[in-house]
Amino acid sequence: MFSLVLIDIWTYTPFFALIIFAGLQGINEEIREAARINGAKGWATFLHIELPLIAPYILIAAVFRLIESLNQFDIIFGTTQGGPGDSTSVLSVRAYITAFQNLAFGRGAALMVVNWLIVLLGTLAMVKLWRLVRQRVS
Repeated sequence: MFSLVLIDIWTYTPFFALIIFAGLQGINEEIREAARINGAKGWATFLHIELPLIAPYILIAAVFRLIESLNQFDIIFGTTQGGPGDSTSVLSVRAYITAFQNLAFGRGAALMVVNWLIVLLGTLAMVKLWRLVRQRVS
């Protein structure tokens, strides 16, 4: 499982960093300059000004990561096929094995519907949180 987590981090961290970098580029330099004039140091500027302004970008990236991590099939099936035993078996791999190796297509489809519902509920919660943060920043 540790190697799968490392592969996932190596694969998707640049996308996360790119979204956050775009958010940082969108912050007006006048805001940073006003903070420096008021005496704020580097970390205080980041924690109290920049971080709240890029929080919506962080949450959007977190929504993408949540969706991708809950639908992780290719890395797991390509490296371990859910094994050894069931140690790396996630819902999407279990659905594939159930449907196409055990030929229980209905049960495999039901597992994917459950996976879809979990992704939907997680995404709706993250979008609600994003709206709250966006409203607070505006």
